[in-house]
Amino acid sequence: MLTSFSDDEALAAAVIAGAEGYLIKEIRGSDLVASVRKVAGGESLLDPKTTAKVLERLRSGRSKMSASPRSRPRSVTCWT
Repeated sequence: MLTSFSDDEALAAAVIAGAEGYLIKEIRGSDLVASVRKVAGGESLLDPKTTAKVLERLRSGRSKMSASPRSRPRSVTCWT
């Protein structure tokens, strides 16, 4: 997911919905291409600063989000 939202609730919701990648739009073009390739290759890629906030929130029990199984199968969108 490429987004302008860097808040922890948005990242948590995306991960729970099945996102394998979550990047902020401030990323450079070449880094974006490399990131999309990594996720398409099976790696997870999450914005480090936002991920740290999510982990802290989940560990402290302050999150309204709860882990749940994916409701839909994985898919990869490729742009050429």
